[in-house]
Amino acid sequence: MNFDHFYSRYGLAALVYNNQQLLEKSQGFPLETNLIELDLLKRELERALGAFRIYTDNDPLQDNILNYSYYSYQEIKDKNIKGNPDKGVYLAPNVISTNKEARHALGAVENLLKDIANEQKKISKKGKMVKLSKGVCAVSGQFNNGKRSQSPPSVSLLEGVCSAITTLTLLKPYLTTDLEGTAIIPDLKGIEDMFNFIGVFNNMNRSQTAKLKQSVIVREGNSNRNKVEVSNKKDKTKPKYKRPAMFNGNFPNAPKTSSMGAVALLGAIGEWAKTAEGERTEVLDLLEKLKGTPFYIIRYSSTHTVTFSHHIIDLAKAGKLSSIVDALYYSQIPEKNRIEYYKSKEVKSAYDHLDRVTANFLQLFSAPYFKDFLAVRATYSFEVKTLFHTYFSKMKNIPKEIISSAEVLGSWLNSVAFFAAKEEANKHNELDKVYKLKSKYLTQIESAIYSAKEPSDLVAHVLTRASRLTNSEVGESAKPFIGAVLSGDIDISDAKNIMVAYARIRGGKSDKEGIVSLNNTQDTTTSVADL
Repeated sequence: MNFDHFYSRYGLAALVYNNQQLLEKSQGFPLETNLIELDLLKRELERALGAFRIYTDNDPLQDNILNYSYYSYQEIKDKNIKGNPDKGVYLAPNVISTNKEARHALGAVENLLKDIANEQKKISKKGKMVKLSKGVCAVSGQFNNGKRSQSPPSVSLLEGVCSAITTLTLLKPYLTTDLEGTAIIPDLKGIEDMFNFIGVFNNMNRSQTAKLKQSVIVREGNSNRNKVEVSNKKDKTKPKYKRPAMFNGNFPNAPKTSSMGAVALLGAIGEWAKTAEGERTEVLDLLEKLKGTPFYIIRYSSTHTVTFSHHIIDLAKAGKLSSIVDALYYSQIPEKNRIEYYKSKEVKSAYDHLDRVTANFLQLFSAPYFKDFLAVRATYSFEVKTLFHTYFSKMKNIPKEIISSAEVLGSWLNSVAFFAAKEEANKHNELDKVYKLKSKYLTQIESAIYSAKEPSDLVAHVLTRASRLTNSEVGESAKPFIGAVLSGDIDISDAKNIMVAYARIRGGKSDKEGIVSLNNTQDTTTSVADL
């Protein structure tokens, strides 16, 4: 048994995962339809509805930590529980719906429960048909196979229930986008592959379940860096209820920006493979199957797909992707501090754009998207070097020793910009402006790089300009890259990109290797003839 649509297929896999006795009766996959009884469907829907709303008994006026729990479906039904953020009652982020549409989603699932009550003891895929509303399935329009129709599509009761399970279940990766529950679901073609994905994901998450249900109230003197949330404009110190950590994502190292949700999930799975005792092979096999597999990013208001290059998934398999994704979040745009994200529309717009082009590059990993990524002037954390090394070696076929040499040159250019900025700041007694001035010098260096017409111009003009800024010269380790540029072994466009990319890396051990002397009073400019 298999469903054509990924949405209902995922729900069926979740149903089987929660009821693995079905596999024993069916002797494994494929599963026999007649084993799924109506009572089981009812229990699974009620189980899923038991993670519909969350609440806390803690008081933010008295407690530093708010511990959240789920209302049972019986409580929601008996007490007519509705969302009330001012009282710490929220629509759970695993529910693919919105605060406004939540009651329609609840009503649609309850209609399925009524349909089950009116059905026979066993069903098959050809049994009773039900209307698949958006409350049951956030992508219900896709079930119409592209036909223009305002009415919900009809599906079997079993497929309708499985779609509702996908909408509600905790057994899926999720985070929130603008406080709207957003699921990340891979379009694996078989129920067994979906089942295995759920198994790996669930095992990965077991260790952090308790932390996800907590939020921390920040008070004066509390070292937590999150800002204080206030209940009204008159009292700026009175804390209010705060959503728990699960809203940021329910998997380890969830991204700090929703733009990178899917790639962060791959990184988390790869990181889990390092410590998954007895499961490492299974986890790595899953990552291999995710190569070329579309991921659906689903929220109530929109759905889109992303697919990842096998090079990115190889980084996940090597356990390197998670740290890269985290480091990319800390990319810095000159004169725009991400800490002002919620205070300045200009800062928010700039970093939203940076996050989008970064996510696009990670997803498509191609020259046009790398160009878009570099078009946003920013500096990067040291860990991003691994990503650049992978891109230039795998996509541009540049030898590893040449890339390592380019790293040294880039590190030197970055240091030149810093020391030139520091010297200028000292002259004017404006040490607080060092990093602002460093951005100015980096921009000048980048302009010199991109304005070069010929390889000889690229090397001579840039090295001469940089050397004169600090009376320094680049280390011997940079010469293999410079030689490759002059000989034409590297395309000039790629040479420019690799120089700019590594010049933007902040700090790191190789900085010292790239510098011969930044205090040398003689003119030690490296000339083209010396190479």
